[in-house]
Amino acid sequence: MGTMNRSVSSEKYRLLLKWLKENRESKNITMRELGNRINEPHSLIHKIENGDRRLDIYEYFIYYYS
Repeated sequence: MGTMNRSVSSEKYRLLLKWLKENRESKNITMRELGNRINEPHSLIHKIENGDRRLDIYEYFIYYYS
């Protein structure tokens, strides 16, 4: 197996964050609304979408499927 780049600054990770944000916006869901749906502060959504905080796989499923 190859080496996995786990950095939040990797291009693939940035593309994932861009995709998440675009999908949220395409559904006309604000960061505040998404935060309310997943019982987290909207600042968490902001930090994740801006790459200030890493999104783990569990959070990804909560974030995307809510």
